[in-house]
Amino acid sequence: MIIGIFFIPLYLIGCTKNEESSGETKIFEIANTEQIVGKKDEEIVTLRKHYMILNPPKDLKDLKELVKKYSKNHPVEGEMKVIEGKNRIFYMSFYRESD
Repeated sequence: MIIGIFFIPLYLIGCTKNEESSGETKIFEIANTEQIVGKKDEEIVTLRKHYMILNPPKDLKDLKELVKKYSKNHPVEGEMKVIEGKNRIFYMSFYRESD
C-alpha cells in the first residue's frame, strides 16, 4: 500500500503530455544519435542522423512536405568535411511524436 502511494503519482506524472510538444511543429536532431560509418581505407562513408518531429501534422501529405522542406533547408553535405574526397551516403531518419 505504501509503495503504491509513492509510485502511482510518479507514474501519472510520467504519463502527462510533454509541455514542449504542445504548440507549433518543431523538428530537431536527437542528441548523441549521429553515426559515421566507414574507415580511412574504405571508399564509401555513411552518415546517419536522427530527427524528432514535435506536434506533427495529422495529414501524411503535409508531414511529407514538412520533411522535404526541412531536408532542403538543412543540408547535411557540408557537415562532413572530415571525409572529403570519399563517396558519401546520407541517411536522415525522422520520427514523429505520438500520443
